Amino acid sequence: MPVGLLARCTWELAELFRMEGGKEIRRVEAVLNDVPCKMVSGWGDSAF
Repeated sequence: MPVGLLARCTWELAELFRMEGGKEIRRVEAVLNDVPCKMVSGWGDSAF
């Protein structure tokens, strides 16, 4: 089993969408980080 699958973790995802003409998504950028399990995001209260 790969080492990364032996420890529990949480995925933190941020996405940015570029709209064109107010209707069409022209570009999507995303950043995905693995962080310690149940780490607080810093964006406010958790949804859990």
